[in-house]
Amino acid sequence: KTLKETYGVSDSVISVIPNAVGDEFYPIEGFAETIGYQELRRDLKLGDAHPIVLFVGSDHPRKNLPVALEAFTKLQKKRPDAVFLKVGDPGILAGREVTLATIDQLSIKSSVRLLGNVSYGKLNLLYNLSDVLVFPSTYEGFGLPPLQAMAAGLPIVTSSTTSLPEVVGDAALTHDPADVDAFSSSLERLTSEREAREEYRRQGLNRAKLFSWKKAAREVQAVYQSL
Repeated sequence: KTLKETYGVSDSVISVIPNAVGDEFYPIEGFAETIGYQELRRDLKLGDAHPIVLFVGSDHPRKNLPVALEAFTKLQKKRPDAVFLKVGDPGILAGREVTLATIDQLSIKSSVRLLGNVSYGKLNLLYNLSDVLVFPSTYEGFGLPPLQAMAAGLPIVTSSTTSLPEVVGDAALTHDPADVDAFSSSLERLTSEREAREEYRRQGLNRAKLFSWKKAAREVQAVYQSL
């Protein structure tokens, strides 16, 4: 759509080839009963915290982190033991300043963990540790974290804008990125209703299977061959 509107080109000269995830993201069966699970909780100083809300991305304004933090704060009023994990370096200093100011304003500093960048291996552990991914971006060219989360079996609340509906389909709860109340309500639903959580987990796992690097490579090759 953006290409068509900006450059005035037709559908016939545009090929849309989605990204994918490999086998580095997957559900870890029985993870909660492992020593690794307990060690990860200890390293993150989680104690008995539950639920765990995960955010993966930078502090860039388009990532819309303040909305995620505000939605989490509303959830925490009903779930006082909830913890917010933020994975990803700031990206820009001004963004981190806004993040820290928002955390102070909301008085949730003790409930937030800022982790920085992590390896794919640890990120998969965090997807398996968490109860829900919140991803309220205002703009994404694709949006890998929701796809990674689906492949790992983690339910998602994300935006209904740009590429994200094409990535998650019906396998996630989606909202206007400015609607804090809607995000908070969906966070509460996915962390409180077991049936809803399991349904979106199942749908996400099935949805993730539609994306593969082999498929993407074949489609790129086909474009070259057609030219």
